[in-house]
Order: sequence, then C-alpha cells, then structure tokens
Amino acid sequence: PPPRGVPAAPGGGDAPGGAPAAGGAPVFHIDVHGKMDRKDNLDLDIGMGPMEHCWAGRDDAEGQAEVLALKEHLASGMREAFKALKGRTFQVHQKQMHMTVEEDPYLNAYWGGSTFETISHQSVNLRVPAIQLEIPHTMRKELVTNEALFRKFATALLNSYRYCVATFKSHGKKPSSCGCSALEGVEAVDAARSAILRREGRPASKTLEETELMLRELHHIERTTSEKQI
Repeated sequence: PPPRGVPAAPGGGDAPGGAPAAGGAPVFHIDVHGKMDRKDNLDLDIGMGPMEHCWAGRDDAEGQAEVLALKEHLASGMREAFKALKGRTFQVHQKQMHMTVEEDPYLNAYWGGSTFETISHQSVNLRVPAIQLEIPHTMRKELVTNEALFRKFATALLNSYRYCVATFKSHGKKPSSCGCSALEGVEAVDAARSAILRREGRPASKTLEETELMLRELHHIERTTSEKQI
C-alpha cells in the first residue's frame, strides 16, 4: 500500500507493453538501484537514457516532448521532496553535503545498442515508459527513517506518473530506428569520430554541448565493444 498521505495510483491495465487496457492505465517501470556515496555529491540520479534515445523517433516531436516533460516534472518533484529536509546536510567522506537531484547522470541506464541492455532499456523496447533511479547509500538510509521525506519522494513518482506517463499518446509510436542503431558495430566508432573531428583534430560541432554529447556516444561504443554488463 502507499505510505500515509499518498493516494493510490490508478489500477493497472493488461494490454501489451505500456499501452493502457480498456478501463485501465499505462504501465510505468521504475527501476530502483542503490549506489555508493560519491565523494563530491549526494545526488539522486534520474536515468532516462533509454527514453531519450529509443522512445521517440527524430520526426516524432510529440513523443520527444512527452519524454522531456516527464524528465523535467520528475526532477522538479524530487527537488521539492528534498525540501522536507529543511536545508539539513549529511556528512559523507568527511564533507557536509545536501541531498540533490541529477537528471542528466552518467549512470543513465543506457549503454548503447551493442551490448546487454539494462532492464529499463528492455522495457522501453517493449513500449513501457521506464526510468532508473540510482540512490546513494546515505539517501537510502534517510528514506527508510524519515517518513516525511519518503512520503514526498513517493508522491513525486506518483505525480509524474499521473500527469505525464498516464497522458502519453506515444505508446504505439515505436520508431522504425531508435538511437541504438547509430551505435551498432565497431565501424560506428570511426564514423562517429569523423563526424565530430576535423582533420586537424578540432571539434566540428557548433557548440560544446554537441561535442560532449557525441564524445559520450563514442565512449558508449568503445565501452560496449570491450565490456560485458552483468
């Protein structure tokens, strides 16, 4: 049952994937992970890589807007939830830190298209909206003992489902080619590198953000061709 003060979510449906069944509601997959406390932050990582890469095609503006709305709504809701701590800090690695939210984390649940897929990535491939939460150790301990924080944390998830996922119109719009197709095969490494670098080695992208994104995709390619995720 939901914690005290948190209304129950709508009843689940039985249609394939995340599509709502008659009289039911869409499915929302929340994959909860624990992580060690980092040395420089107490971030809650909201991983939406599979949604950003594979939910909507490049020509599906509505689907892309739905993903962005979910990301922004959930991040805002979680920041609001942490206000229950009233500015309290926690000592981690001999530092005092605030609990914060990172909606663009490195651990974003997306490893590319040439390796084992995360559970949330597999859900997205089945047209089930999915996110991955990486929760640091100290934050997990506080959630267990702080009912006010736990209630607001749960409410943020529920509200993002209610106001975003439950209103998605893109469940049946599986893209013919998702972001993974650009990351399949070792050959993609050279192609991507050529796309972002001129002969003299300077970035060809117009902005630093574009360059960082493409370099990150390159890293995904090189990591997935040399490692196995278990």
